[in-house]
Amino acid sequence: MFLNTIVYDEQQYESVKRSISTYRENFKNYRSELERRVDDDEELKFFYSNIISESIKVSILDKISSDKLLQKKYSNDLIKFLNFYSGVLSKETNFLKHNSDVENSINILHSNNDKLQNKLKDIYIQFETNFSKNDDYNFELDNIVVTLPEGDNNEGNQVDRFNLSNRINIQFK
Repeated sequence: MFLNTIVYDEQQYESVKRSISTYRENFKNYRSELERRVDDDEELKFFYSNIISESIKVSILDKISSDKLLQKKYSNDLIKFLNFYSGVLSKETNFLKHNSDVENSINILHSNNDKLQNKLKDIYIQFETNFSKNDDYNFELDNIVVTLPEGDNNEGNQVDRFNLSNRINIQFK
C-alpha cells in the first residue's frame, strides 16, 4: 500500500544533522581563513569573491538539510560524503594556516564545493525519481472516511508530507 515507507534509526538522522552542521562549520572556518589571507591582494580578493558568491546561493545542501525524509532514506550516503568533504576542508584550513598557497586554496574550495554539490544533487534527483504516483487512499474508522492526498513528486507535498492538516479530507457518514 505505501511504496515509499522507510524504516530508519533516529540516530542515523541525528548523525546526518551533525554531519551537515560540521561541514558548515568547517566551510565557515575555511572561508574565514581565506578571507584573512586574501585581504591584502586585490586580484585574489576579486577571485575569491567570485567563488564565494557562487557558493552563497541557495545550495542543494539547504534543500537536503530541510528534508527529513531524504535525510533518513539516504543517511549513509549523506554522512559519507559530508564527512569526507568536511575532513578535506578541515585539513585545508590547517594547511592554509601554515602559509600554503592562497590561490590553490581558493581553487580547492571551489572544486570541493562543486563536487559535493554534484554528489548531493545526484542523491536529491534519485530521491525525487523514486516517488511513484499513487491514487488517493481512503480508509474508514467507525463512520469516518479519511482521504489522504495523492502521492507524487510535487515539492509542496514532499516538504509538507507529515503535516496533513491542510491536505486531508475527512467526511462523516
